[in-house]
Amino acid sequence: MEINFTLKCIALSAFTLVGFKAQAQTYYADGTVAIKSLTVDTNLPDGASTDGTVGSWYKWNPNAGATTTAAYTAGDDPDGVGINDSNQADITWDATWPGATTVVPTAAQIAELTKDYKITAEEFNSCQTTATASSTTEIDVKLVRPDVLFIDADTSACSGSTATITLYGTPNAVVNYTITNGTAATAFVTLDSAGKADVTITPTAGGNVTFTISSVVNTFTQPVPLGTTVPFTNSTIISFATATITVGASPVISPIVF
Repeated sequence: MEINFTLKCIALSAFTLVGFKAQAQTYYADGTVAIKSLTVDTNLPDGASTDGTVGSWYKWNPNAGATTTAAYTAGDDPDGVGINDSNQADITWDATWPGATTVVPTAAQIAELTKDYKITAEEFNSCQTTATASSTTEIDVKLVRPDVLFIDADTSACSGSTATITLYGTPNAVVNYTITNGTAATAFVTLDSAGKADVTITPTAGGNVTFTISSVVNTFTQPVPLGTTVPFTNSTIISFATATITVGASPVISPIVF
């Protein structure tokens, strides 16, 4: 039986990631989803069966050299010689995400909003009982949680001046927000590669300024052959998604009473 892995793919369900053997590329996954199902050998001609290539069995390794580990479960291949050897595996990410902080988060805390996994699958049959380069495929998965860990806001501002709010969170995420009794250049800001962004607010008449985060979104373009744009949105947001800025007016003195 000819094994042609250039025609075989790994599909990551939920948004159908495809990673060809010849291109061990980096894909992105939603950090709010605990389990992903991955599959090899579903493409014709060799993967004519949903059980993979006829006569083959498989071995999965979701912890192939990356810094983050994961567990997995797999079915039993009807053609295989062991257990957990089907062409499909459910990967359970072990991601533990950082929570909101009360001080400016460190670079290490911000980095924890992205987890790195490298996952391999190996194929065997009666003609080949040890893995080779042509019977091994892999993908890198970046598990991402869009979030803001800390809001560093000016506590007060004078009428007619501006105030600054600094956000710290997932690098390259877009933070959408609303402002009451104030204006900003846009209704969103993009965190830089270090996970930081400033918002300049001009108070308007009517009282103190309230700044509220409405969503945090990361948008990624998966590599070819997918080439699809996938947005991941945090629906929970940080535990303190609102900041208040006290606005004061310049004093106006009355005449001296004699």
